[in-house]
Amino acid sequence: MKKILLTLMMVSLAFGSLFAQAQQEYPSRDITDIVVWGAGGGTDSCNRIIMEEMGKVLKVNINVNNVTGGKAGMIGMTEAYNKPADCYTLCGLSESNTTAAVFGWNHTMDVWDFFIVGGSPDILSVTPDSPYNTLE
Repeated sequence: MKKILLTLMMVSLAFGSLFAQAQQEYPSRDITDIVVWGAGGGTDSCNRIIMEEMGKVLKVNINVNNVTGGKAGMIGMTEAYNKPADCYTLCGLSESNTTAAVFGWNHTMDVWDFFIVGGSPDILSVTPDSPYNTLE
C-alpha cells in the first residue's frame, strides 16, 4: 500500500512540476493577432489597445496584423485558422463575422475560443402588433 501511495505521489509531483513549468514558459516568443478588418476601424483599434496591455502583462510583443479581404473577413479568418492552435496566433474578429458561413466559411464559429470586449446591435426588430414604437 505504501508503495502505491508513494508512486502516486511521485506521479502527481511530476505532473505538477511539468504543468508549472509549462505555465512559466508561455509565452516564450512573440504572439500574432490577425485582425480581419482594416487598420483604424473599431475592431482594429480595440485589438491594438488590448494587445498592447496584454503584451505588458505577458512580457512579449504582440504584433497586430491586418489581413483583410474576402467576404465577412474570411481571408484573415482562414489565415488564423490555418495556424497551429498553440496560443501564439490570435484572431481579431467582430460579431459581424458570424455571417461568414453564409458566404462559404466552411467552419462553425465554435472553432474559436472567444472573449468579448463589447458589441452593439446591428438591428432591432419588433412584430407589427408590438406595443413598442420607439427605442425608449
